[in-house]
Amino acid sequence: ADQARTHLLKARVPHCDWVAREAMLAEILDVDRRRMDRGERPALLPFDTLLVDMPPRARMRHAVYTSRALEHYGDLLPPPAPSEPNGTLRVAYMCYDFNDHPTAHLVEGLFRWHRRFKDAFRSARGPRALEAVAALGYGKDDHSDYRDAIAADADAFINDLALLGHVDAVVASRDFGAQIVVDLQGHTLGTRMELCMARVAPVQLAYLIYPGTSGASCLDGAVVDPIVVPPEAARVYTERLVYLPGTYQVNDYERHAAVATYAAAPDARAAHGLPPRPFVVFCNFNKVDKLDPASFGLWMNVLRRAPGSVLWLLRPKGRQFDHVAANLEAEAAARGVHPARLVWADRVPKAEHLRRHAAADLLLDTLIYGAHSTATDALRGGLPLLTVRGEQFPQRVGASLLSAVGANQELLAVDSLRDFEDLAVSLAGTRRLRALRARLADEGRASRLFDTRAFTRDLERAFHAVWEGHALAGRLAHHVVVLEDVLPEPALKPFHGGPLPSFESVLPGAWASTGDVGV
Repeated sequence: ADQARTHLLKARVPHCDWVAREAMLAEILDVDRRRMDRGERPALLPFDTLLVDMPPRARMRHAVYTSRALEHYGDLLPPPAPSEPNGTLRVAYMCYDFNDHPTAHLVEGLFRWHRRFKDAFRSARGPRALEAVAALGYGKDDHSDYRDAIAADADAFINDLALLGHVDAVVASRDFGAQIVVDLQGHTLGTRMELCMARVAPVQLAYLIYPGTSGASCLDGAVVDPIVVPPEAARVYTERLVYLPGTYQVNDYERHAAVATYAAAPDARAAHGLPPRPFVVFCNFNKVDKLDPASFGLWMNVLRRAPGSVLWLLRPKGRQFDHVAANLEAEAAARGVHPARLVWADRVPKAEHLRRHAAADLLLDTLIYGAHSTATDALRGGLPLLTVRGEQFPQRVGASLLSAVGANQELLAVDSLRDFEDLAVSLAGTRRLRALRARLADEGRASRLFDTRAFTRDLERAFHAVWEGHALAGRLAHHVVVLEDVLPEPALKPFHGGPLPSFESVLPGAWASTGDVGV
């Protein structure tokens, strides 16, 4: 009965069926609490907990007990052979989604810039770089341009892992000889946490897709930034935290550099079934799994206060759309908003998706699990994002991205639902919003948010700091903070081996006595 109730709740989420949602969730969480008290695995998966409103410690506990059930995979093989410190570093990224998927859209540029840095270093024209980078894939081969680009830029692209059992997959992955493996998947669809449990590399880091603690003893660190995980939140992470100086999220739009932002043809709205200007188009292009009653109710408040405005949403696939549309139209009507004010956007190729942001006025973020790659697509397309800074990682990504893009967009990260609603309404159709859009279009592309080169350099510095910390202590014993690179790139000297200089960084608050490494 407990499992059936859990499956029912999970089946309702992608259909926006919120009938008795809170009561059902309370029952499931109570059952899960008792299961974990007995040392058993909870029914809700860690990713499920990101889609509902839960305290951070409760989410961490679900992750820990789910991961604990996989720890026996650590007995499959002896640990990998230790690597002698010699000034070189090999890194492998492990992922299910090296294909035409938002994950590959984000990380494609990492592989390109790792290669470019390595080539510059070998020609004595650049600072120290990674010796080699691998992509360890275990997902489908869709023959997409994204997949082909990653395969071309990686020193090794090992993708037959999908055909191998856990032991053989670990052995094949270890053959690359990585000192650090970066698990891009975490507790998401397609995960093979079993491989990390069996130790592919001496150091294993969680990064990018799963916005929270893995709760897994096999993941030594998690790559984050100070906005998505403030220092005081370290207590709800089982990993050591590796802090980047800007946003944690890598972004890459080099293949879409020719896509124009902000300028829209006069008939662009009509082509999408949207009302003409001056009527306001709010939008949210998240998958509907991220929609929740509180977010939708807040958006309906905005629509009621902005006459003639509409909400533009991403159309779900297949027959799911009929259920979602019926449920959300009923929810809108119950909140005093005519169902015709919900407009649906078809799924289109990436370049077309970026261009159509010019037809909207403002992206309204969700409250529990906010926009991540969806948000950077909007900002790249010249569309401002309005978000509420919540308490936990999935709720704070929007604020991190706005801080990185600059151009006054950080003003759109607010701290309360009332501020969100009032600001959305006060901006609707105004010169102030048009000015924000124009400045985003003028300055956004050159911002830190879209500087894949600088991001990759910061990440490589983080990898070196992590490995050197591990070499000193035999484990990743401290949090790592990568400081701003204050030297312009041309001033950096080629580095030909030996340890990277580091120092003890005294940090405020929660970390003042931890001796965390700064680089």
